[in-house]
Amino acid sequence: MLADHGITKVRVISTPGKLTDHYNPKDMTVNLSPEVYEGRNISAAAVAAHECGHAVQHAQHTNGYKCVLKWFLLYL
Repeated sequence: MLADHGITKVRVISTPGKLTDHYNPKDMTVNLSPEVYEGRNISAAAVAAHECGHAVQHAQHTNGYKCVLKWFLLYL
């Protein structure tokens, strides 16, 4: 999904814990819990696609994502 949108600088990594899936715009990483990162089922694929979608929004500078990004950077 990232490559389909020409995104090459975002890394996808495994992050310890449950429900730790998120996109971090500060270090440009998609962080996936071990269950999702190693998962081979539709649920894992859906969560990974959702988080990658945030990276796509960030890369495309969508208006809604600009608000989320400001909030995220403010409270980090």
